[in-house]
Amino acid sequence: MGTQHERVAGTTYFNGYRVGAWATHVASWLTTYWLCEWVGDPKTDEGRVIVGVISIIIEFFVLHKMKKLLFDDSHGNDAVGWAGFAIDSIINAGGLFPKMGRLAAWPPLAALAAIAGLDTTTGAANTGLAFALALGIGVLLSVLPIRLDQMAERHDS
Repeated sequence: MGTQHERVAGTTYFNGYRVGAWATHVASWLTTYWLCEWVGDPKTDEGRVIVGVISIIIEFFVLHKMKKLLFDDSHGNDAVGWAGFAIDSIINAGGLFPKMGRLAAWPPLAALAAIAGLDTTTGAANTGLAFALALGIGVLLSVLPIRLDQMAERHDS
């Protein structure tokens, strides 16, 4: 019989890693929804529901399954897994980009950019930093749900 910690860890499904995995997965889906909404431009509640269903299918039933192929026993699936990460990162960045201009102008980031001689409150510097932020966060939102879920599995066993 193991220690009390071993017994509890072996029976606990929800740990910090699992909660983080779900939170980042929902955030990744939200960026997919934003991009689908931007592309579909729904004008009715029914249209928004259709966009929501399409984004759920894309995120949870296509991209997530593609990315998981990178971590299975077969290395023959790795190209599909890497493609899933790349596509998801770009979709995430596309969903985030319209919102990142405000983040790029956020005073702490604007001050850091000013050190490099950039004025991120308007213009091309704002767009450039917004793109860099969207892409960086998009990559993180593509990778984190899978990696945190793996850590949760290791923590459970």
